Amino acid sequence: MRTDYGKRDLEVAKAEADVYSQWHQESLTGNESGLGLDGIFVDEVAWSDSDLSYYLALSTHIKRAHWRSGKRGKRFELLTDKGYVVLNPGCQPHHRYYTLADVVIIFEKHYDNFVHDSKLALPRPSPITPPSKWGVMIHDFCPNQTKQEKAIEMKALIHELVQIKQIGCFFITDIELAKADVYGNWSSVWTEFIDIMAETAHSSSFLF
Repeated sequence: MRTDYGKRDLEVAKAEADVYSQWHQESLTGNESGLGLDGIFVDEVAWSDSDLSYYLALSTHIKRAHWRSGKRGKRFELLTDKGYVVLNPGCQPHHRYYTLADVVIIFEKHYDNFVHDSKLALPRPSPITPPSKWGVMIHDFCPNQTKQEKAIEMKALIHELVQIKQIGCFFITDIELAKADVYGNWSSVWTEFIDIMAETAHSSSFLF
């Protein structure tokens, strides 16, 4: 759900969050398993301390909703219980944003930017900004390489992100932003990404 960088009416944003939290109950008719969620990806998030009150109110509302289990989420005592909150400023926000969410997307750009732009360096880990709460979303991943070359490069990247930097959440696609919706289409190396993630999760005590 979008928040227009804190400019969207807060009550409207809360009402949309309520719709998502009620999907499970609404979908039970004619569907024994239901279609439920346990949280929300909040998009177009601001990053300055002047907007913190907006996102505190929204995150608290999401955490207190009844999610798929029918149980209320806890406010911030155990963030990964119910009402999972991902905030996406797409850059490094004020450090207090990490106290409001389970994951904060701190990077959302081209792969070349991730590799070469020193201004986009990852934040310094701290008790307030632990890597387990960092999220990275990379598009335009090696678009001119062969599928095999992309898989090799991706495996090395995922190893670095998980084993070395210990980042908690990431997404990689080779779809080019200038040509297509990077989140509305399947990457040509999607199955390779899934396989590498599964292999990494199996061999790592940190991931998942």
